[in-house]
Amino acid sequence: MKLSVYSPEKTLFEGEVLSISAPGVEGRFEVLDHHAALLSILKEGELVFKNDNEQRINIKGGFINVIRNQVTACIEEL
Repeated sequence: MKLSVYSPEKTLFEGEVLSISAPGVEGRFEVLDHHAALLSILKEGELVFKNDNEQRINIKGGFINVIRNQVTACIEEL
């Protein structure tokens, strides 16, 4: 699936990933390939995504949108 991660200042990541783990306000959740459509508010924590390696971004909050195997995260970095 394709992931795009944006902060107010810049694009932090764009590329293919295998999974995404995010700190939602209702608890941590994971997004895998062909996940159902989803819109969630994010709280402070770590946005973790995996492709060939694992990458982590510490966030203050934001939101994530999943639709048709395209994931967009708009976040504020810590």
